[in-house]
Amino acid sequence: REAFIKRLQQELANAEQEYEMATDAQERERLNDLIQGMHRANFLIDTLTPKTPVPHTWHELVEKHKR
Repeated sequence: REAFIKRLQQELANAEQEYEMATDAQERERLNDLIQGMHRANFLIDTLTPKTPVPHTWHELVEKHKR
């Protein structure tokens, strides 16, 4: 769980940095969607019980909880 959160935070920081540097509107929109997904994953990881297996990627976590 700690490794998952650490990876997610690093990916989020990288995406936010890319967003700040992007000048193309479509690229900024893509990065914004990515960042929002990461924020959602950050929320979802906190809702898991201690015994719930942690997915390998934040994408899997968000997909699993789309329902």
